[in-house]
Amino acid sequence: MTHGDLNASNLIGPVPILVDWEYAQFADPVYDLACLSVYYPGLRLRGGELLGTAGITDANGAARLRSHALLFDSLNRLWEQAEALRQA
Repeated sequence: MTHGDLNASNLIGPVPILVDWEYAQFADPVYDLACLSVYYPGLRLRGGELLGTAGITDANGAARLRSHALLFDSLNRLWEQAEALRQA
């Protein structure tokens, strides 16, 4: 299960609880890491470390991370365009 919109604003409380699960899905766990790398671009330079910390060590991990980051970034751009149209 992935959260689908993983970022710090979806953590609340003194012992952080992950909220805002409307994009939750059964998907590649790398997708949540891609969300983090889109929201926090500095993590893109540390993709190998991010994958390793998550225990993802297969040969395709880095390629999957890049692909999912492109997908998530595109989704966010669509949301931005939809919001701009709504406000126009």
